[in-house]
Amino acid sequence: MHGGKRLTRLGIVRSRIVLWSIAIAATSAGGVHASAQEWQLSSNIQQQVFYSDNVLLSRDREVGSFGLLTAPTLHLERTSPTSEASFDGRFEFAEYIDHSEFNSQDQFLKFNLDQALTERSGLQFSANFTHDTTLKSDQDITGRFLDKSFDFINWNVGPGWVYALTPIDQIGVRGYYQNVDYDTNEKTDYQYFGPAIDYTRQLNELAKITGTLSWFRYIPDEPGEDYTDTFGSLLS
Repeated sequence: MHGGKRLTRLGIVRSRIVLWSIAIAATSAGGVHASAQEWQLSSNIQQQVFYSDNVLLSRDREVGSFGLLTAPTLHLERTSPTSEASFDGRFEFAEYIDHSEFNSQDQFLKFNLDQALTERSGLQFSANFTHDTTLKSDQDITGRFLDKSFDFINWNVGPGWVYALTPIDQIGVRGYYQNVDYDTNEKTDYQYFGPAIDYTRQLNELAKITGTLSWFRYIPDEPGEDYTDTFGSLLS
């Protein structure tokens, strides 16, 4: 939860239910080869009862409160000979007794895809969406806590393409874009994006060489055209 010291955890109920899992095999019209795909869905729910004697971690204003956190989750996965895709979702509902100003309803979503195009090349894609709440300010070095929680939305996408030059050499091109919006003036909205190129050479089963060149730009949502460019290189 948001700060504080958990003195007691009265109970945790955790259950995991595999709702369904199916596999489908289909033969192509030409009858030359067969393709199969498998779907799997699982869910989970967790409940926590807690107590914090200082929710804000503040010396000047100590707020103690009991709270309840309910967090259902789900995982959906699809696999086939040429692709893998997965979706994960977590939904958190937090309630503070006698201090509703700290209540929150948050969502965390994640999607990943690996799709083979040919025997040598493939596409990769990832996406994340976060709707979260926080009590902390970043406007000063003390990291002070606020009297009321506020929401923020953070989402990003990352497409990529990989190609096997040889059985031991691989090159990849990827991009990244992130956008963060806060529901308060205590924090600064921003965008962060850029491309990168990766190269990998497999030396043996235990060792490989990796090289990366990247460029990223950080643009805060502030008056003027202030931005920061970061150029990076890595060899490992």
